[in-house]
Amino acid sequence: MTAVPLRDQSLIPADATGLPQIRFSHAVLPAAMGLMAWTLGLARSPLAPPVAPRPAPAMPLLPHASELGAPVITAPAGPPGTAVVAIGDVHGCASLLEQAIAPHLGTGVELLFLGDLVDRSPEPQGDRRVLERIWALQADPAASGLAAVTVLRGNHEQMLLDAIDEAALESGGPARAAWIRNGGDASLLPFAASHRDWFATLPHLAIRGEHLFVHAGVRPGIPLEQQISQDLIWIRQPFIKSADHGLPWIVVHGHTPASHGNLTRLPHRIGLDTAPWKTGRLIALRLEATAALR
Repeated sequence: MTAVPLRDQSLIPADATGLPQIRFSHAVLPAAMGLMAWTLGLARSPLAPPVAPRPAPAMPLLPHASELGAPVITAPAGPPGTAVVAIGDVHGCASLLEQAIAPHLGTGVELLFLGDLVDRSPEPQGDRRVLERIWALQADPAASGLAAVTVLRGNHEQMLLDAIDEAALESGGPARAAWIRNGGDASLLPFAASHRDWFATLPHLAIRGEHLFVHAGVRPGIPLEQQISQDLIWIRQPFIKSADHGLPWIVVHGHTPASHGNLTRLPHRIGLDTAPWKTGRLIALRLEATAALR
């Protein structure tokens, strides 16, 4: 074996990986390559047959929702020809919730909540009062003059669900700590745990005519059937900053409050989160029924 003279190598500044690069002279490069091949056991010899190159593995376009987070749950279709009143993140603001829905009771609309019903409540027992009010509306919409009541899953419902499951396993506290750090009220946990099945079956999205309702948004450029649940409840900047998400629907969402504290209406999306726990404003937006997209 021929040794490679070190005097023919020189170090140059580190590349983007932080590792130094080595420059070989033209005279030394063949010997260096031979040494590397011998060291890796790839050099041909009478004692070893040539090693066939391995085919590169196929790269998946995108993992299905069931592989990244929970499978995406779609809400059942709403009553045909019915207007929808979309309600942004409530965050335990029970008094604001009553004010927001009052004009729509008795009008035959579908109330559609975009998630984040709980956490950061500014009033006593606000989270529990919000949940109990919405559950009563869901149990008998007709009694309040409504066609239906649909609730989507937000990231705060998901964090609460994770904390419930962690408590059941008595496995420590990272999920509970994350939930409390994001505004969760520890006293709500036992009450919410008794309704775990409701939280676990909350849908991630609903389609009504030309509108697609989700909590946070969608991953731009990805077909709806390939969207993942984590994005639907957590995504921010890639969706908010996109000029066109690539889907045929107008996406109605919450999760990211606008800096101006009002709703955001663009050709491809409508944002309803107003951070009501600090602005004192909760939006309920009526959207008239439109034909389903095909």
